[in-house]
Amino acid sequence: MGNHADGLDSTSHEVKLDSMKTESRRIKDQVDALSAENRTLTARNAELETKLNEATAATKAPAVSSAPIGDVTGAYNTHWANSRGGISRRR
Repeated sequence: MGNHADGLDSTSHEVKLDSMKTESRRIKDQVDALSAENRTLTARNAELETKLNEATAATKAPAVSSAPIGDVTGAYNTHWANSRGGISRRR
């Protein structure tokens, strides 16, 4: 066998090279699988966010009346004055 200065023969280098190529392919396959899973999860997340936004929009409280505050206060005061007059008349 042809020994090199580092103490390893060419067969040993070839085995190591084959092993490294195999490991590289295995890691590339893992990266590809994880990339596909990431795309799937990203799409699912977007779908769920859309559903959440639609549900939130559907459950928002209806708009409050835009009557001016002065009108509400005037109606309250009128009601209060009428109520007081009605109570004092009953006595």
